[in-house]
Amino acid sequence: MNTITKTFKTIGLCFLAVALVSCAKDENSCDPEDKESPCYPGVTTSQYFKMEIAGAEWKATNAPGHLFFIESPNQGVDEHTGVPFYYVELVGLTGSDPNGITIQLHLPADKFSNPKGTYPVIADARKLHTAGVSSVWVYAVNGTQDEYVSVFPESMDDDTPLLPDAGTVTITDFELGNDNDGGNQKRLYRIKGTFSASTIYGLDVPNGFNGNTESISRGEFNLVNALYQQ
Repeated sequence: MNTITKTFKTIGLCFLAVALVSCAKDENSCDPEDKESPCYPGVTTSQYFKMEIAGAEWKATNAPGHLFFIESPNQGVDEHTGVPFYYVELVGLTGSDPNGITIQLHLPADKFSNPKGTYPVIADARKLHTAGVSSVWVYAVNGTQDEYVSVFPESMDDDTPLLPDAGTVTITDFELGNDNDGGNQKRLYRIKGTFSASTIYGLDVPNGFNGNTESISRGEFNLVNALYQQ
């Protein structure tokens, strides 16, 4: 019987130290009350990423490099339907170590200019190359060294029934920005939403799944000024 082993690493962990660039105020052209102005502070200062994990409250710190999201211009392709999608990673961190959470969206190409909607949180590695889904990774939160992922990391027989989805990520608001490559695709500038997951699986590195599970509730995020992964 064939088995499959899918491993998955977030690109968000490669960007733990991100310098946030702010625009200097120009008295002649800058209006802090105008949302279109380059020095408008309202959106940036209201960034957040928070949740309850196993009933304990956690939130990222609004410090340089701790709140950001990444979008890749390189399309993935749904291995079952052929639908193209983009990877968008949402990251919230706290502390000097990579303590925090990463959510990855597989945003269908036709949703890139309007990502509002609900995306299931997968709990099965065989859905990793599926459009319109999400996965959640939590690492070393609340002073622990535990790591949890919404994707089951072990090998599974091909004929094993798919694990049911673990939760949802809902995009409730967004803003578009300019394409860094000067093309016609408008990239996401701000993304806001909610998330929850009834079951995320614990890892015992390097031996894989350890059988422990936790839950996430009351998750919320509002992130701005995406990195643009080449």
